[in-house]
Amino acid sequence: MVGSVRLRPCPLWQKHVIAGMLGPYLSELDPAYAGDYPFLDLYWTQADRHPLLIEAQGEVAGFALVNKVAQTEHHVDHVVAEFYVMPRFRRRGIGLRAASRLLRQGRGIWEVAVLREAPRALAFWRRTIGSFAPGQAIPYFDAEIGRWLFRFGGQYPGLQR
Repeated sequence: MVGSVRLRPCPLWQKHVIAGMLGPYLSELDPAYAGDYPFLDLYWTQADRHPLLIEAQGEVAGFALVNKVAQTEHHVDHVVAEFYVMPRFRRRGIGLRAASRLLRQGRGIWEVAVLREAPRALAFWRRTIGSFAPGQAIPYFDAEIGRWLFRFGGQYPGLQR
């Protein structure tokens, strides 16, 4: 386990750091992926988008992209759009600690969407959200968008689990 884990805003001059991690991250999600991430620039131009770097003992270990763009029509206050910890930093509790810090930063309703094809990510978020908000978020599969969704931190009228 690593001692110091922190999240910090990624300034524009360090955008290349996140951009450099996006390729490996997206390839893990889909090995056939060969494009760029069309929303990346918006994280430095729109006030409701937040690019964050994850650091472990002073080294960049990953990133998180947070916004307010829900996957469905349900209201949310915060969406974890992307979350990545580089392989060499995994299995040391860094992801859990970074995600827990991230979730503590915002009040209100959170949403985390996980691709059906990403069972390790689904297991990670089940553990993380289960430890952060026990019993508050039961994932459900939304066939329309093809993702598992977690919502927690508020009431969800009409949400079926």
